[in-house]
Amino acid sequence: MLRSLVGSEMCIRDRLIVVCAVAPVLNLWVPAGSMFHLSDYAVALLGKIMCYAICALAMDLIWGYTGILSLGHGLFFALGGYGMGMYLMRQIGLAGNYKSELPDFMVFLNWKELPWHWTLSDSFVAQMLLVVAVPGLLAFVFGFFAFRSRIKGVYFSIITQALTFAAMLLFFRNETGFGGNNGFTDFKRILSNPGDRPQPPARLFGVENQNTWCYYYQKAELARQNQDWTKLKQIALAASNAGMEPQEPSEYMVFIEGFAMSGDWDQAQTLTDLVYQRHPKLQPSLCAAWTRFTKQNGTEPAAVARIDDVKTGLQCLP
Repeated sequence: MLRSLVGSEMCIRDRLIVVCAVAPVLNLWVPAGSMFHLSDYAVALLGKIMCYAICALAMDLIWGYTGILSLGHGLFFALGGYGMGMYLMRQIGLAGNYKSELPDFMVFLNWKELPWHWTLSDSFVAQMLLVVAVPGLLAFVFGFFAFRSRIKGVYFSIITQALTFAAMLLFFRNETGFGGNNGFTDFKRILSNPGDRPQPPARLFGVENQNTWCYYYQKAELARQNQDWTKLKQIALAASNAGMEPQEPSEYMVFIEGFAMSGDWDQAQTLTDLVYQRHPKLQPSLCAAWTRFTKQNGTEPAAVARIDDVKTGLQCLP
């Protein structure tokens, strides 16, 4: 059995070494037009597959070879995942929605500085060491006391599940600085330039068609999420010059907001009148949007006057 276990570990180790060595070479050094090129999308997919493989290997070792059913492995993987997630959140930097060095969720929760356990989160090397060290240390301490007390069988399963559940409740609290029950989101890059964006391989999904309304609308929606109103206006003008317009009238709402938030009230009102004339059923949505503009631009007299004028034309309720 021991020989089989050692042989299995060596086989898996050799395969991991091959993957870790070959994947970066195919991605970084092989030209994109080559059939041997490994795209950023494929690298990310490969990373997910390897994560699940490591999880399966862990369960195989402790349950398949030792007969110990542990229900707490989710905690160890969560600690490693949070360690990597902390680094990825710091990599967002000023590209977040709040344009702050702090992660967006911390700005939303009115945090003024990073908590102590985020001290090394801007270092890739340090976080990679912590990804291994923190779960390993917890597993060693827990295993030492559990096996020293001769806990086994169903009792070991129960106590490992209880440990995982307790950690989940702790991590879900906003005060711990791990994003609450929303976790970490909006990752943008890792060890790459801000402009680098992974793309699905064209040989599988085809070349992106830039001559459709969907292309312009998705770009505009992304600009709206980033609150880049200048870029949103440019996309609107480019779509108009290309003769593109939406088939779904609600898609005008993105551009109305973009023009309004950039101070181009004339264009915002023109689009609003167009949508209202063609699709009167959208009157509640238009009123809600212009009411929101009031809250966001309430200190500018000219803006308030224009907003009131538009809401009167829409017959919005006070």
